[in-house]
Amino acid sequence: MSRWSRYWFGEGGQLGAAVIRIAIATSVLWTLAGLHVDGGPPSAYDPDGLMMLLGASMPPPWLIDALLAVAFASTAAMLLGLLSRASTAISLFSALALASYEVSFTPGWSHHNNAVFLAHLAFLFAWGGDALSVDTWIRRWLGRPAPSLHRYQFSIRLVQFAVALTFFNAAMIKLAQAHFTLDWALSDNLRNHLLVHYDLSGNPRTTVANWLMQSPWRYQTAALLNLISQSLPFVALLVQRRPWLRFACGAFFAIETLAFGLVMNLWNLHWLPLTAAFVDWDRLFGRAASRSIRAEPMPCRQRRLLAVFVTAFVVYDLAVAFAYPRIDTVLKTYPFSAFPMFSRIRAERPYQFLGGRIAADAPAEVLARINRQRAYRFLHRTRDRDRLRARLDVASRQISRYAGQNIGRIGLHLVVFRATSPPEPAALDEQPIALIAETSADGEFRSFVGATGRDRQGRYLQPGESSALPAGTRVLYFPDDGPTALELDGEWRGSRFYYGDVRGRTQAFAIETGGARWFVAREPHRGWW
Repeated sequence: MSRWSRYWFGEGGQLGAAVIRIAIATSVLWTLAGLHVDGGPPSAYDPDGLMMLLGASMPPPWLIDALLAVAFASTAAMLLGLLSRASTAISLFSALALASYEVSFTPGWSHHNNAVFLAHLAFLFAWGGDALSVDTWIRRWLGRPAPSLHRYQFSIRLVQFAVALTFFNAAMIKLAQAHFTLDWALSDNLRNHLLVHYDLSGNPRTTVANWLMQSPWRYQTAALLNLISQSLPFVALLVQRRPWLRFACGAFFAIETLAFGLVMNLWNLHWLPLTAAFVDWDRLFGRAASRSIRAEPMPCRQRRLLAVFVTAFVVYDLAVAFAYPRIDTVLKTYPFSAFPMFSRIRAERPYQFLGGRIAADAPAEVLARINRQRAYRFLHRTRDRDRLRARLDVASRQISRYAGQNIGRIGLHLVVFRATSPPEPAALDEQPIALIAETSADGEFRSFVGATGRDRQGRYLQPGESSALPAGTRVLYFPDDGPTALELDGEWRGSRFYYGDVRGRTQAFAIETGGARWFVAREPHRGWW
């Protein structure tokens, strides 16, 4: 334990803590400027993070407006170093509450703000205002003595850990998905990820992405470099006594952030200031005094409390990042999260997968605009019938507004997407195979979404609204998530259809009734992420 304590509570770092304070405040202000806090329909609200403290009901608009004002003011004070420790705490909780509110309207969350708030939380108890701050200027103006040196390293290194784990977690999940081989990189995997990322959403590919997809050696080399660059910032944590090597490894956090934008068109430029955590600012600017003068001994109680905070942060961050099955979306303790970042193996030939498409009697460009939205691209994963109906109602209103006319029937279709295999040009074909849910022109909602399971009698499929199924209803399955439908052998026992062995690894189940195919359930994917 003494080695653990020496690592976190070393000498020096006064200037470094001040620069990191400024860097985090800059990132938070940048984040606040891009937050979408307009909310959404109450039916889509599912509180995450700090919003869970307010219960299941949406907070009133005046509270969100107040939090926004407090967040900007306190973060600006943190940037300037005015009442540094208090403004850091207020900035964290107000800004994090707003970010939690934003993600509470989406199934799961994207990861574009997590790194910022994890760094902010790691810096919560830092003495970041002892240099480069208004507090220091006021103290000098009043003729008060300079502050005693504190233990700054615990906050500097905890911020480094929070930032480095973001990409390291992604690299380790990719290796785990490939059973700790290089199959994630040395295959068609990245090519297929780019196809899914761009062609599925209908967004144009970046120049870099398009260039990479034209040749196997290009996308395989890029994928291998991705694993290396995502791992190096974590190596920086192990070379604290070698500041130039630490900076060289930490700089790959910025390199990877920029590469992520160039290849995936996911620009997280507000992460870039966090790279400052890997620089030894005291050594760089010759702050010998902060290293040669020993810091005052920390009171035992204070040291124990800080050690508990550091240990709890590290253990919980690692647990949420690597726990299997994923627990981040169960615990919903945003911003703590796993960072899979395109970690699934998409290397089969031909590569095919299931997705969803909204269909309606509307212009093609309007439907394309709807299907590009993340909320609808992943709607096919929803098994809650009430949520499906609410989302289709929202989609119907949006389509009517975009098209300038009322639409009638709207449906959500399960679709098989298939990627072409090299050396063919990279492209994605799609084939609808079943209806997931539908709302008719008169507002009647219909869906047979149900579940699969196992009991003492064996494996079963249980459609929703099974009591409304007529005699002769066929039960189908789609081996390996492909477009070919095979009839499922089994028998109905009450509302459940019991069946035996099926062909393929994973499959979707459907019923055929009234001349239409309706999706019922899909056997869950077995594996990490």
